[in-house]
Amino acid sequence: MAQVTISFANQEHVTFEADANMTILEASERAGIPLAHDCRSGICRTCAGRSASDEELLLCSIRPQEDIAVRVPYDRAQVLRPVFRRAKITALSLLSPGVWHLSCRLQFPLTFLPGQYVRLSPPGSVEQRCFSMANAPRSGIYEFYIRALPSGIISDYLRSSAKVGDIISLRGPSGAFYLHERAAPKLFIAGGTGLAPILSMLSVLHEQRFDRSVYLAYGVTHARDAFGEESLRDLSQDMSLIAKVAAVYHGEGWDGTTGTVVDALSAITFAEPAECLDVYICGPMPMVNAAKSWLAGRGFSLDRIYNETFLPS
Repeated sequence: MAQVTISFANQEHVTFEADANMTILEASERAGIPLAHDCRSGICRTCAGRSASDEELLLCSIRPQEDIAVRVPYDRAQVLRPVFRRAKITALSLLSPGVWHLSCRLQFPLTFLPGQYVRLSPPGSVEQRCFSMANAPRSGIYEFYIRALPSGIISDYLRSSAKVGDIISLRGPSGAFYLHERAAPKLFIAGGTGLAPILSMLSVLHEQRFDRSVYLAYGVTHARDAFGEESLRDLSQDMSLIAKVAAVYHGEGWDGTTGTVVDALSAITFAEPAECLDVYICGPMPMVNAAKSWLAGRGFSLDRIYNETFLPS
């Protein structure tokens, strides 16, 4: 029987035993210690932790045969139990050929941390897809920015039959990607609809009257798919927010950066040393990896980088 030690982001440590045929997640549940998870099949990576050698470990899959120590990027107290909610669509629009905006009002409020996501199901379906909230937790309206795909359970529904007044299902919150309560300056890096959870985090900082520097590097493939300009403009009026937007393809008159999110990062002049910033990254895996490589080469602290990757759904 292996001894498993979990170290949380706030330096809290817990130890429990795991039988040889049990995953770390199953053993933690038996011990009454909640750990962040979602799919339980190794796809969503919500349960990911790091070993002493900094190897990524999926706690829903690893069956330890010897004692093991694992670091997780969240506080124990921040693990929220997912709940089921019904929601009525209050607004729906296709912002561009690549992005839908969906707003809904829930039957009962849903407690979540800025940056987390829920699983959405269209009417009459039990299939679920994951989308991050773009609103602040205390908002009465829940907002989502959804990539428009050629096919997919949610994209097909939005394109073919969705309308205001429809009742959809939500299950959540889930995810270990959330805004940590530290007074340090922030750098946010987003690709495509990965801006959604970043908007939620920025909204909370705005509510808190955050008075440190805030930077945003946002990248899209096509300039037409960039969204959130009005929200970012409003936020920047009362917060020290410097935002750079990059597009690989754009027409004349584009006033952003040409290229990827790395080019947007390179366009930022930071007022603080790199090691002083908390960094939050959300987007497709190639973008996340490129951003982390850029950060690693410029002195940013790996222990203060939080990231979420997503797959098309």
